[in-house]
Amino acid sequence: SRSELTKLRIIFDEPHSATFNMSADRFLMRYAAQTGNLVLRFYKWERPTVTLGQSQKAEDLLDTMRLNKEGIDWINRPTGGRAVFHIDDLTYSITIPLSYDKCGSSISQTYSFVAECLAEGFRLAGVNAELEQTELSGSRMRSESRLPCFISSGRSEILVSGKKLVGSAQKRSSDAVLQHGSIPVSPRFRELPNYQLSSDEEKTAQIAALESGCTCISEINTGLLIDDLASFIADGFAAVSGLNEFVENWSNAEIEIITES
Repeated sequence: SRSELTKLRIIFDEPHSATFNMSADRFLMRYAAQTGNLVLRFYKWERPTVTLGQSQKAEDLLDTMRLNKEGIDWINRPTGGRAVFHIDDLTYSITIPLSYDKCGSSISQTYSFVAECLAEGFRLAGVNAELEQTELSGSRMRSESRLPCFISSGRSEILVSGKKLVGSAQKRSSDAVLQHGSIPVSPRFRELPNYQLSSDEEKTAQIAALESGCTCISEINTGLLIDDLASFIADGFAAVSGLNEFVENWSNAEIEIITES
């Protein structure tokens, strides 16, 4: 069967610009569909970056003057979801061909598969992560559109001591799924509300919500290095998927395609 030929390609990437990182994830969606392989990519950002969901508008949500002044980039992701501040974080993306049987046929099924892989990776890294299945109603989703991604709960959340550790978002096409997410290493992800267009009162409330509801690696396991965490999570994906894994960073041809797109 095709699944027996399916492999898991792993990319441990260098820091790149926001534009490259988002183009790379779009490229990997096409790659997954064409090759039938899953690709797990770990990456960082050349500059601190706020990513917005595909349909969010920077001019409605972000204090772009302040971001410019402080040397912080912003960009729309190809996935949905809400704003994420990528600073001192490990970002992952996983692209899965729909032909892969464990992908599932719905957003929540794919979220569950990826969350299991992440949870196993955290377990291997010595982080006691739990999986919580939650469903958000459509009306609540709309009312939360201005909230940072880490405050709003979605499906199959990764929790440590009841606090959310990973903010994830997804995009589905007719032949592949892209899911990516941010794993904060330091508490600086909680600074996001300072860069949003909201009242001081709202900012204070959102920062308080991020403090009470979300956590980061340095608050859980101070000795865990970011590159080691990436390796553990890669092992988690290999274990749960049962696929043969191979590490293969970008070819020159791929980099050319990504930078031109």
